[in-house]
Amino acid sequence: MRNEDLRKKMGFAVVNEFHATLAGGSKVSCNVTEPVQIYWNGRTSSVQAWVLPDEEDTLLGVIPLEEMDLMVDPSNRKLVGAYGDTMTGRIK
Repeated sequence: MRNEDLRKKMGFAVVNEFHATLAGGSKVSCNVTEPVQIYWNGRTSSVQAWVLPDEEDTLLGVIPLEEMDLMVDPSNRKLVGAYGDTMTGRIK
């Protein structure tokens, strides 16, 4: 499913449009949504989603990962808590 179709299905309103340069150098116009709540294992983050045109991959950016003290475990292909799976040890 394309990102724009997913945005519509989930009912997120578009509140802005930005022009972005992707890692490969191409330039695109992206719809930006109202804040989206992300939940994972008792953690939460609120961010605006950038909806890339004609893309099907949905990516979780570095800001919510850092905000929820998460990191990617590439060997097991999953998210893990940077300080374990509890919020103890989190420095504010």
